[in-house]
Amino acid sequence: MGKSKRIRYDRAQDVMTSPGKYSDVKAAKKAKNTTMILVCIIAAIILASVALIIFNETGALARGKVLYESENFEINGAMATYMYMNVYQQYYAMYGEYAQYFMSGDATTIIGAKTILARCEAAKAAGYTLTDADLAEIDETVKQIKTSCKESGHSISDLYGKGVNAKDIKNVLKLQTLASKIYDDKEAAFKESILANTDRINKYFDEHKGDFLKGDYIKVSANEEYYNKLKEAKTEKELKTIFIEYYVKENLLTNYNSIAETDAEALDASVFKAVEAIVAFYVCETELEGVELDDSLAVDKVKISSEKFEEVYNKFKAEGDKVSKEMYNDLGETAAKMCDKVYDAITVKSNYAYVEPEEEKADEKASEGDKAEGSTPSEKELTAAFNKWFFDDARKDNDVYASEDGKSVYLVAKAAKKETYLTKNVGHILIEVDSKADDATVAEAKKKAQEILDKFLAGEKTKDAFEALAEGNTADSGVFYDNVAKGKMVEEYEDWIYDEARKAGDTGLVKTQYGWHVMYFVGDGVEAWQATVLEKLLSEDISSWTKDISTKYPVTVNEKNVTKILG
Repeated sequence: MGKSKRIRYDRAQDVMTSPGKYSDVKAAKKAKNTTMILVCIIAAIILASVALIIFNETGALARGKVLYESENFEINGAMATYMYMNVYQQYYAMYGEYAQYFMSGDATTIIGAKTILARCEAAKAAGYTLTDADLAEIDETVKQIKTSCKESGHSISDLYGKGVNAKDIKNVLKLQTLASKIYDDKEAAFKESILANTDRINKYFDEHKGDFLKGDYIKVSANEEYYNKLKEAKTEKELKTIFIEYYVKENLLTNYNSIAETDAEALDASVFKAVEAIVAFYVCETELEGVELDDSLAVDKVKISSEKFEEVYNKFKAEGDKVSKEMYNDLGETAAKMCDKVYDAITVKSNYAYVEPEEEKADEKASEGDKAEGSTPSEKELTAAFNKWFFDDARKDNDVYASEDGKSVYLVAKAAKKETYLTKNVGHILIEVDSKADDATVAEAKKKAQEILDKFLAGEKTKDAFEALAEGNTADSGVFYDNVAKGKMVEEYEDWIYDEARKAGDTGLVKTQYGWHVMYFVGDGVEAWQATVLEKLLSEDISSWTKDISTKYPVTVNEKNVTKILG
């Protein structure tokens, strides 16, 4: 899912925490495409990186040494070398020169050797075998690797380690393909089981609300007069504007002695209103009645000239102006400083996660009766009361909560709700184009994408037909993606799949920073929050199954050979 804003990052994190996952079944599933891409990316620089990984044996010697062995399968030194370098290339594609830094852990874990052999044993026990079609695809993949190496001016051993040859790669792909067959079926079965068990989905949600219920709020604190005004606010801008009025009146004189000492009497209502207008514009992009400002104020570091302040001041000037020309510069500087001070004073809490209410202890209940009437609630009590209010199902944006301390007022900027919109199921074929490619190259890629789309539309127009067309044409490692949530794909891609007019079977071409996408809309997925739960539970089930088969089908590791060959 490397063609997205976040999925690409998520996959990188997944490789970091579970690298073996991408060195066996997932790599085999689309090896034909990913190998071609990675070879092209790495070919020019891999010779330098190989120096970081010293393989101490020639191919013949490594091939004769078994590193990992189960009852019916084994991985020898040459195969392990290829597997290690294949993972390294994936890291390099994501992290560049820092790839080696992120490849933490021992070599056995990095290549996922024990997991892949355990899955192969489980597959054999369940009656899985490689079909003629599987073997043909493996042969085609090896052929493409050899062709790519030749075109890049490197040998297979240059790219994948000393002595590694095509037969070693083929043997690894056989293991990966067999492992992927049972993995894919298990994954599909687990997914179907989870989706059918709504009780399990709801239970997971209830036990992990903090992962799902997150909202944003704004907190401001003021004196009693403005506390009472703030709690009547109806919108975020209104809340901020009221607070700005309070803050300017409370702090203009006390915090800026140079002005006060110059001419305290000159700071009449017009001055306060002028500062207030500038701060309001900068902090919440709103204008006070009768004053028009421009974007020259809304800069990273506010700088307000004396001329600008005079202009704003004159909008509010009362009869008998007492402000001297000498003060305008100081007032401009003061307004600028006030902008940043107010900005910092308004506390914005983003992604505030649900907190499970603490059970009230017996002694705490008893102490309630001992409290003096009108006593100030503790910080813990104030927080608990706010949490109860903020995470109430009835909460909505712009709701306002006045704390019992008589000082703080909260406004809901984004209510903490389940994401209930429907995710999308989509397929695509990516014709990759470099972001710096010239117009002719972009046009040629679009032409190819259109030809693929035309071929699809002239055929059966089914999901299977689309997947068949993707083979050998797409530059992405996947074709179909289920339950794609908002924010996961690049903007143009997301806009297409979330178009309100989109219906099952729709096709089209979409241009993104990665190239041209031949799109096929499968239909709606599950609700966004359910998609997240599904992902979590699926990971749990896969991990549990992997643990079970690893116990049932033990793998012997020859540590001496591993150290000698992989270092």
